[in-house]
Amino acid sequence: MDATTRPAVVIDNGTG
Repeated sequence: MDATTRPAVVIDNGTG
């Protein structure tokens, strides 16, 4: 969950 690099829309995508 890279909230710093990824937008607040894809944060809850479960990337890590």
